[in-house]
Amino acid sequence: MKPRKNLAKRCGLFACAFLLILSMTACGSGKDKEQEKEEVQTEETVTPETEEKTEEEEAAGSYELTEDGKFTSIQGMLDSDLMSEQLESQMASLEESGMSCELAADGEALVYNFTIEDADMTAAMTKDVLDSQMEALSSTFESIASVLPSMVDSLENPSIIVRYLNPDGEEITSMEYFASEAE
Repeated sequence: MKPRKNLAKRCGLFACAFLLILSMTACGSGKDKEQEKEEVQTEETVTPETEEKTEEEEAAGSYELTEDGKFTSIQGMLDSDLMSEQLESQMASLEESGMSCELAADGEALVYNFTIEDADMTAAMTKDVLDSQMEALSSTFESIASVLPSMVDSLENPSIIVRYLNPDGEEITSMEYFASEAE
């Protein structure tokens, strides 16, 4: 019975860490938007003849923002210094649970690639178990997809793709979630 109890605790820890990562992705941009708008305004004050970067531009990182302070792409959002710093600390906390996560952009999709690195956990995390967990969290994923257009410009059909991978990198299961209709 004890191994099952430990597995249940690990799954609970995973779910909490996962939701924390999702919330950081969704909420992280709120505080950044004002700063990003200031950075866009700073860029506008630099004349085209001046090729030198200002301190603000160097601190902004290698991503572009639209005039209304949105990222020009999901990849740009992931590459931003502010998002990178937030995600790094969240990913580090997840690693202690026997899992790791990588975020990527695939067109209009934000992709979460979860790798289950713990062998015992891999054996217990079957496709059915993982699909059940993802189904239970579908409204959360749909909400995250709904928030993406407020952060990234010109998204017509944003989605979240969640993939679970075994230690060899082979996909165990995956699901795609689209923005919820009820906003």
